[in-house]
Amino acid sequence: MQTRTSILPAVLLACLASASAMATAVPAGISVSGTLSLDIANSSPAVNGSQSGAIRFTGLSAQTGTHTTVNEPFSDVTIANNNLSGQLTQTSDGVFFDVALSGAHGTPGAASSDGLFIDLFLSFANTGSTAYKAFFKADTRYGNLQASGPDAFLQLDFSLQDSGNNELFYSRYWRDTLNGDVSDQSSNSILEVLLNPGDTVSFHALQSARAGAFAAQSSYSGSVSGGLELLRFTPLSTPLPLPSSLLLFGIGMGMLGWCRRSV
Repeated sequence: MQTRTSILPAVLLACLASASAMATAVPAGISVSGTLSLDIANSSPAVNGSQSGAIRFTGLSAQTGTHTTVNEPFSDVTIANNNLSGQLTQTSDGVFFDVALSGAHGTPGAASSDGLFIDLFLSFANTGSTAYKAFFKADTRYGNLQASGPDAFLQLDFSLQDSGNNELFYSRYWRDTLNGDVSDQSSNSILEVLLNPGDTVSFHALQSARAGAFAAQSSYSGSVSGGLELLRFTPLSTPLPLPSSLLLFGIGMGMLGWCRRSV
């Protein structure tokens, strides 16, 4: 009995994982759009260091008109094709980014990245007659974050907000040889959105990156990838219309009276 109990959850988990890996179409009546961009106006070029990465859109792209992944690399604050956008047409579609920073204090002096910012937007609209719950994931993954030497730091922050500027998810990983490290993240990165007929709901996420090495033998490096990804849609059952409910009630009362007369 113990063996049977321990195997069954593993089988169920495997089935659920396989089902979640299969992309399904966004339901009819539901529209999901995504946009992301490197904020060139507010980002700063690196000094004696490097900052690079890419923004990626998966869906029915406004750039290509087909369902594909559009990957646009950037170096420093130079990017050829910014503001990727389009419709997310199936689960696993989304808006994603990659960022990598590195720098070291050397002969020219201090190294720094004073700010690199990436904006991500996700908008839902329900123009149909069925209510849905939509689920999407806010995800961040960090790689080999380090700051070394007497005065160096690396700060990576991700924040997701709704249209009312309420923070729904955050993730911050800082490495700082002078002030101490910080690692903090919200407990839940899967968001649930109620979409009644006629509803429009939007979200904004910001990934920021800063770093500096201000003393001899100080350096920093690290990377982060993440984004917003559609997971699934669940239709919500609606109560029977009032006339039908009254009809069933009347039939039930009639049957009850018949049963009483026949006793």
